[in-house]
Amino acid sequence: LSDALKRSKRPVMIAISSKMGTHAMLNDYNAEWWPYSSSKAALSLAVSAFAINNPDIKSISVHPGWVKTRMGGEDADIEPAESARSIKILYDAIDKLESGRLYNYDGTLMAW
Repeated sequence: LSDALKRSKRPVMIAISSKMGTHAMLNDYNAEWWPYSSSKAALSLAVSAFAINNPDIKSISVHPGWVKTRMGGEDADIEPAESARSIKILYDAIDKLESGRLYNYDGTLMAW
């Protein structure tokens, strides 16, 4: 991945993580779904390590929001199109963001 990205004119990696994978937001619900939460925590850590090892590739993790999908359900907060548009805005502003960090879909830096 890193070799292919380094050949790009604008090397960027955005991983779709989740606030459920943050220790800072650990609660009973996230603990109940610990396999999913653990996988997202591992992904965010991998992105942070990738950013350290590849400082010339802008790399972030993004919490896409609670999205109305099969997983998120009808009670979720946002539509898939809104989440996707917001992530595209993050991509467009990637040079202003700190590599290796986790961001909410609205651009807010998240503790994890």
